[in-house]
Amino acid sequence: MKTGFIAALAVSGCVIVSSCGETAEPQADAKATQAVAFVSGQSATDQLNAIRARAGQKPLVRSAALDAAARAHVADLAASGTFGHIGSNRSTPGDRVTRAGYRWCTVAENLGEGTLYNTESKIIAGWANAPDHHRNIVKPKVTAFGLAQKGGIWVQVLAGNRC
Repeated sequence: MKTGFIAALAVSGCVIVSSCGETAEPQADAKATQAVAFVSGQSATDQLNAIRARAGQKPLVRSAALDAAARAHVADLAASGTFGHIGSNRSTPGDRVTRAGYRWCTVAENLGEGTLYNTESKIIAGWANAPDHHRNIVKPKVTAFGLAQKGGIWVQVLAGNRC
């Protein structure tokens, strides 16, 4: 069981993997990273696309394959009692996305946990307000996302296949 310290943790963990030689990450301007409030009842797709629009990026689509990759990792994290981007079988986000059947050239993953994040809207707002997670959400070459939750742990997978 997670301690009170972990339960109060805002959001943690993000990783970016790219196979297309990308070296520079977008630098969000101050307006794009101003505090994002959660919007109750707004879909994950709508909320993510509002964040991307503020940063001048194209909208994302939700991907069944990326949802499957996120579900696989969140199930592994919950079962193993661990929290990180490397799976109990040493898999990386790219490994899991490939295994789910998504052909990618860039992958990013955001993780979060805690009792404050009990809805999609709240975890997405938390990620949007954390600079590294926000950078993953607004990454220009990302075109799709998947999202899963289990036992208070959230996994968001973002990927692109047209780099």
